[in-house]
Amino acid sequence: MRLPILASLIILFGAAPVFASGGVVCTSGAGLAQFEVSISMGRDFGAGILNIGGELIAKIPNVAPDLRQLHFAPENPNQIWIDRDVVYFEISIPHRGDGPYGYADLMIKTQSVDEGSYVGTYVLDIYDAGVEVDGVPQNITVDGAVSCMTD
Repeated sequence: MRLPILASLIILFGAAPVFASGGVVCTSGAGLAQFEVSISMGRDFGAGILNIGGELIAKIPNVAPDLRQLHFAPENPNQIWIDRDVVYFEISIPHRGDGPYGYADLMIKTQSVDEGSYVGTYVLDIYDAGVEVDGVPQNITVDGAVSCMTD
């Protein structure tokens, strides 16, 4: 009697779906914006982003300090597309604390060069209402090279 029950439990739990996860890490080590951002996500169709982490340091004078040193977190608005040929994502971080309105938006676009290895460009767009030219708030845009690895 115990053997059929044990066999049924093994079949029942053995048939449970397997949930896999993966991740991507992108880095830029030179230029006006130096960063490392890592994203973990589910691999199943429709699976979302599980976690985002990392830091960006922008060497841009006169911009609010929290827009020059960014900490990536899951609550930041984001979009990501990954397939075997491209990694593309965008993360937006609003200005925190007192002072004029502002945000930073990091966009990464890459192409596959080898399995799991991608190279491309990033664009960092910073809007800080406290940085004005002739009374008009300015967008500051910097770009550079980026490399990404996936698993």
